[in-house]
Amino acid sequence: MSLYAQISIQGTALIGTTQYGRVIISIYDSSTGQPTNGNNCSVVYTQNINGLTSTNTTTVSGISTEVYSGEISDSSTGYYTNFTIVSVTPGAGIPPNPAADDLTIVNIITTPESAVGAGDGTITINATSSFPPIQYSIDNVHWQSSSKFTGQHTGYGTAYVKDNNSGAVNQSYDVGLVGNILVSDPSVTLSPGNVSRWNAAFNNIWFKFQRKDFEITSITQNVDGNILVAVNGNVSQVKVRTTITSTVFGVPTVTSPGDFVYINTALYQGSYECLQANTGSLVLALTWTINDTIGFCNINSLRPYYNIQLIITYANSTGSYSTITVKGSPFPDGHCWMDISSFLKSLVNSQDNSGYNLVNYRDANLSASYTVKYAELWNGQTSVQWATLPYPYYVLYTARQIQQLGGGNMQQFVPFLLGFQPGLWITDFTMPVYSYGFPFDMSFIFSEYMTGTSPYYIITLLDFNQNPLNPQTIPNQYLINTDGSFILNQDGSKFLIAPPNLINVSITQTVGLNRLLINFQPPTNCFYFTIQVFYDLTPPSGTKVTYPLTVSQLVRLDINTPDRPVYLRWIGLTGSWNYYRFCYNQIYGLDVTNETLIKNFVTDWANTQSIQQVVQKNAGKKLQVMAENVSNSDIIALEGIKTSPQVQMYMNSGKWQTVDTGAQSYTEHETFIDYYNFSVTLMLPERNLQTL
Repeated sequence: MSLYAQISIQGTALIGTTQYGRVIISIYDSSTGQPTNGNNCSVVYTQNINGLTSTNTTTVSGISTEVYSGEISDSSTGYYTNFTIVSVTPGAGIPPNPAADDLTIVNIITTPESAVGAGDGTITINATSSFPPIQYSIDNVHWQSSSKFTGQHTGYGTAYVKDNNSGAVNQSYDVGLVGNILVSDPSVTLSPGNVSRWNAAFNNIWFKFQRKDFEITSITQNVDGNILVAVNGNVSQVKVRTTITSTVFGVPTVTSPGDFVYINTALYQGSYECLQANTGSLVLALTWTINDTIGFCNINSLRPYYNIQLIITYANSTGSYSTITVKGSPFPDGHCWMDISSFLKSLVNSQDNSGYNLVNYRDANLSASYTVKYAELWNGQTSVQWATLPYPYYVLYTARQIQQLGGGNMQQFVPFLLGFQPGLWITDFTMPVYSYGFPFDMSFIFSEYMTGTSPYYIITLLDFNQNPLNPQTIPNQYLINTDGSFILNQDGSKFLIAPPNLINVSITQTVGLNRLLINFQPPTNCFYFTIQVFYDLTPPSGTKVTYPLTVSQLVRLDINTPDRPVYLRWIGLTGSWNYYRFCYNQIYGLDVTNETLIKNFVTDWANTQSIQQVVQKNAGKKLQVMAENVSNSDIIALEGIKTSPQVQMYMNSGKWQTVDTGAQSYTEHETFIDYYNFSVTLMLPERNLQTL
């Protein structure tokens, strides 16, 4: 069999004036002109990369092989590439086994339908195979070489792919619907392309909808002087006002009222009785004043018991996906506010599974993600059209406070690319304190925008005057996954946060709350250090640029002698663990309560031993810890110990013991004085007492 080879460019993408792509050498049968297996044939080719020419040899075991990937050309700089086949030498290899075909659907990307019946949704099937070309289908009958299907309607379906080695796989997809009823969601737009969808789970998380049964295309004057409302649908079934004139003496004329229709345009708002109903228009009992266009109307008689249903999908702790259904009814003007925070609180909890043995740990307990789809429902509905929002939302175990920027949105803490906005660290302290020898970490949001980058953090050691030490002793640390692989795993799936045990789920991103372990022995001349996360971006033809992903966080070293230390951690209002070591003086106490008393019946008062007997006691050990000369900003952070749902004390065994903050823990401080004292009382586990 005679063979020949051809050069093709696949996977092209145009960014600005630069075109990128992959150069593929494919083997063909000379007699049929069809692709065939190379069977380890040897192909000699030349490549000219912007004037740099070389001759290379590659072995093609299958149908094709990739020989180059990157910049193909640039119309502004004149950059170019050129590849030419020199010769093909048949090989002596064994034809590939069809059973070993590696055809894989990487992902399916859909864009939703803009409105019911619009038919403008798209489906893009991304697949790979060592035996191209790949053919694509969405009905398993009609096949095409393009991976994109346009003109799609809302609904579910199955995508099919096959390659030139008898491989065939399929995967289901869902084309959603972007309706025009979603008014706002719990996101904050900071600039085009930069949107924060991260929210505090313990604040209101609102989705606002606007019911719009029909679109109003115009309002004009009817012949009777009332308004004539033209709509984009059939409204002939609306009940109209009917007057029955009696022909019997003494029987009055009877008027049956028509349905009320709510209209909303720039000039007309309110509910009005229907006088006439036609296929595409209504006459309402409102005197016309001026023509108007564009608006909507709602008709309860056509959509009785109308409500909006919202379905939240999230990954549960067992590795599967669960849903939460929320229903809401609109106000008379059609607005429907749905606060889903009470449901999202169940997705996060105060448990800690980190173990302090990973460089960076994604805390799936303190952060979670979810996706949303919604639909309009009413009695007598023949079909339900679901609108799936194309991006996930995120929640953290936190409560935002009054006057904080963004309300319940965590926009200040979300890192964006290209240096647009470095994210704040998740800590209640203006300057956290690191006590060497005790567990300590720093938390930040790994945003969905960071996927595909190579993030790393830098620790800079500082002296007493907060000047950098020389030389630096802490190397750059690259962020890695909990399984040890780099954080850059990119499978094209949505960036959902999965619990650490979901190792078989194809969601390998570490989007969520990440905690960076700080565990180094500082030199004697080190009193502070800064920590900051960066990533590098190298253009195809340019110099590497470094961008910050987080702000530079200053951390103080606790260099006090650990004399009777009490080391606490707690979940602060910002949404992650805070750490502080209390040293030196503490006050111990014991609270004892007589839980159960029995009063004895006394007949001989002179000889009786008691008139009452203690049956059961309850005792609780108290420990008051104090810190002196604390700044006002640190006192505000330390007050989180009193409000936190989870406060734990570090034990000598390396374990954490949960403690309670008693009612006597309140400490006042002045705002004018720069430094003040702070104390908190901890209720330790109860003692075992003798009981009768």
